[in-house]
Amino acid sequence: MRTLFICILVLVVFQRWDDISSVLSLSGGSAVAPYVADVDVPNDVVVLYATKWCGYCKRARQLLRKHDIEYIEYDIEASREGRVQYDRLGGGACRYC
Repeated sequence: MRTLFICILVLVVFQRWDDISSVLSLSGGSAVAPYVADVDVPNDVVVLYATKWCGYCKRARQLLRKHDIEYIEYDIEASREGRVQYDRLGGGACRYC
């Protein structure tokens, strides 16, 4: 049973390795660090790349407001600058906002 579990785990990791390696840099640094310098935002401000229709984005907005967290929002469908930054940082689908 243990061997079967390990085989399944290895298979899942192998299939999702591109996603895993894009989140975790093998060198110990941030996977998005090379691109952060390209985005002109104060260090103490959260940037939310979102869409108007996304439920996850709506919940993120509510959470940020509830906790009085200052944030800048880019609608990635309406803002060219926001879309460019989102793509540069490796944004995949809106559900990962």
